[in-house]
Amino acid sequence: KQADRDPTHHISSSTKIPDGATHILAYAKNEFGEFPSPASIRIVDNKKPCLEDGAADCPVGVTVSPDTNPEAQRAQATITIAPAADQEKLSFYSVYWGRKGCNEGGQSGAKNGHIKDVPTDNPTWELPANTFVPKGTTHILVFSKSKLGESDRCVSTEFQDVVVETPNTEL
Repeated sequence: KQADRDPTHHISSSTKIPDGATHILAYAKNEFGEFPSPASIRIVDNKKPCLEDGAADCPVGVTVSPDTNPEAQRAQATITIAPAADQEKLSFYSVYWGRKGCNEGGQSGAKNGHIKDVPTDNPTWELPANTFVPKGTTHILVFSKSKLGESDRCVSTEFQDVVVETPNTEL
């Protein structure tokens, strides 16, 4: 804006930053010409992690040990996350029960309950004995998470809720 004491300019969130751009430059201008030295500000492109499958900040995979709790909808197991190649900007891995795997549509309707945000420096989590398993759970899902949010992309593995039938001893 020209008449303001503190000029401002809004840049839309969908604006593509040109390749190689590192700063925004602003030149002062009046009826006598343009000032030769600009004011500048460094561009920081804030974004959620793991925007594309296989990106360096996406977890590589996840495994889960067999369920050792014999009760239905109860589990005890170890979840191990194969960490992202670049964890520098990650805070946690968000772990969820899933109704389907990530290759079957990712986050859209797949989450069936949050398990835990697991620290990136220790990507293994032991589900305590008698951990509740939501009905319809078939997978464990893992998403990268940073201070800017949780990824929309995930990695997954199948989860089998082991149920041991107790024999009927009544005659």
